[in-house]
Amino acid sequence: MKTSELKKLVGSIVRVRPPVRRVEINCDGRSARELPSTDYDWKVEAPFDQRAVIRIHCLATGHFVELGGDGVYEFRLPNFLILKFQLALTNDRRVLREPLPDPRARYGGRGLPVRRGSG
Repeated sequence: MKTSELKKLVGSIVRVRPPVRRVEINCDGRSARELPSTDYDWKVEAPFDQRAVIRIHCLATGHFVELGGDGVYEFRLPNFLILKFQLALTNDRRVLREPLPDPRARYGGRGLPVRRGSG
């Protein structure tokens, strides 16, 4: 997504897609268990890091992550921020990122196929 378009979202409340996962890390730090995913509201803010374009802050948990334009597919109305990775919130205050495959890759970079009507 273009940097200029992302910056216009500062101050907005959004919901993140794909849905954000929650992970509980055990005390040993080597094992974890998956908790139900969330649909929390996130506030779009100006970033602290100059390399980022925006920062999104989870209003329910206090987690935050800074994003560049290359990490966001698009913004869709009414308030969905579509990411190129899935976020996971941990109980030790970290935000993990898992990259997702580009959905356009299956179709040779041309986008989704268009179904033509007959007749």
